[in-house]
Amino acid sequence: MTLKEVEFWIDDCHKKHVTGCGNLPWSDRNPLRLVHILPGLKNIQLVDAQLMKQVSYTALSYAWGGDTTDDEEEKAFIKSPQDRSNDVEPFPVSELPATIQHAIDVTKKLKIDYIWIDALCIRKTSDDSGWNSEASRMHEVYGNARVTLFACSGEKSTDGLFHPRDAWEYISEPCRLDQFWLANFDMALDEVRTKASLFSRAWTLQEERLSPRILYLCGQRLYWSCATSQQSELGRPVGNNAPRKKPYEDPTPSKWLRRPQEFLQTRRQGKEELLHQQWLEIVRDYTRRNMYRATDRFPAISGLAVQYLVPFCSNGQVKREEYLAGLWRQTFAQDLAWMVHGAGSLSKNLRDIAPSWSWASLPLRTVINMQHEFTDTTGFALLETSRLGKGEDDDVLGVAQRGAEIKAVVVRGLLRRFVNELSQWVAWSAIQSTHGKEKGYDFSKYLAKSVHSASDTNGEILAHEPHMRPIVGWLDYRFLADKETGWMKDLYCLKIGESSMLLLEKAEMVEKDNIFYQGYRRAGISTDFHEGFFASGQAKLQNFVLV
Repeated sequence: MTLKEVEFWIDDCHKKHVTGCGNLPWSDRNPLRLVHILPGLKNIQLVDAQLMKQVSYTALSYAWGGDTTDDEEEKAFIKSPQDRSNDVEPFPVSELPATIQHAIDVTKKLKIDYIWIDALCIRKTSDDSGWNSEASRMHEVYGNARVTLFACSGEKSTDGLFHPRDAWEYISEPCRLDQFWLANFDMALDEVRTKASLFSRAWTLQEERLSPRILYLCGQRLYWSCATSQQSELGRPVGNNAPRKKPYEDPTPSKWLRRPQEFLQTRRQGKEELLHQQWLEIVRDYTRRNMYRATDRFPAISGLAVQYLVPFCSNGQVKREEYLAGLWRQTFAQDLAWMVHGAGSLSKNLRDIAPSWSWASLPLRTVINMQHEFTDTTGFALLETSRLGKGEDDDVLGVAQRGAEIKAVVVRGLLRRFVNELSQWVAWSAIQSTHGKEKGYDFSKYLAKSVHSASDTNGEILAHEPHMRPIVGWLDYRFLADKETGWMKDLYCLKIGESSMLLLEKAEMVEKDNIFYQGYRRAGISTDFHEGFFASGQAKLQNFVLV
């Protein structure tokens, strides 16, 4: 594999994209530690990079099985009694898994002497202090790299980056068969970013969005992305004088996938509304991904939270925004209005990590919607006392770390029960109506009655009052099998927007600032209720705590 094209892309970006890409790195600091590739490529050495002047280095983003891997070679590397992350003496490259070996080789061929690899550069300690310290610095590690290497063709660290490329020996040309044209289309970069198994890993989302320059290493092609350009490898020419040809790619860009560096660009431009929109897109992508340790739920997105806070700073201190368990103070009501696509299993919730009102409490690999139409309502307010300016460290990292520890907040809002006391339970089959692909509700038997019901499959619930259209809600979890039919009378509704309300369950009493409040736990959401639902005497303006 030749890397001449890649060298050109990198040099061209550093020389010509100075005012664009050149302004996106986080700082001029090295990571705490780096792998030094020694002359000859046979040995490497871990070095304390913060003691050195700034150096060029690559950063590696790859998939590996963690403690759950079933690959014996990878398992041996992870559980080796000779922990290389604590070595100070040189050791052979050959002891490392293939993906890491190949990444070191690519780095050296790019004339770069240092590389950051998590498995080596994060010092392993018995109390995870080394991991926790370095995990909070991903905005610097990936943000300051000369280029980030994405290993897109493997599912584990032993798969490697280099594979036979026999197809490159042949010219691919479109041909005509009767009235049809046949052509071999190469995978476009957007398709790589949606289909490669690497991008089902939660950590890789921020590793990609924090990187000003990225080289995607796929089995049959290399791709480049910076803030200014995206390129595909042309490859070796066939024959001495054969011209290089652009690969045939699907020219249709993704309708929702943004360029990786767009979040960094928006942050630098200080476009706060657009930055928030992109944060919601990031969360939507993040929650559907998997990770080996659920406790990494906040660390694996903390670098992006740090970047988000930058436009709200003055003299290095955050002044106008606050991170609240994955949500933001200025847009708190809208951020509460996430909706799951199909209720999940309650037993898999992560409420020991995040409060019920945060998307971070959902099970891993949950698909959610963050961007339905939302309009603020005057009745809802976040009363939680701000921790800014209270003598704690208010730099972006400190605010992001404190925000990940939030478990409860005080709010004020209109609260009422989901169903009235006279409502009767009816079976879902009694009111569900299906005509072809269209689904609806048939209340012809209950026109003058108050009834309520729930689906036992997808979390859909509804309440019908005489002569009014039904109130429809969506639960976060499937828990109907464990409850009696009267449980819906214990559901409460909190109006957070003109067309959005949270579904809540009563929880324990909570003490905040020496005051005891009633606690409520999120159960779901509704974006389908009529204007008079909160205008009746059943709704009351109350102060309480969301947990």
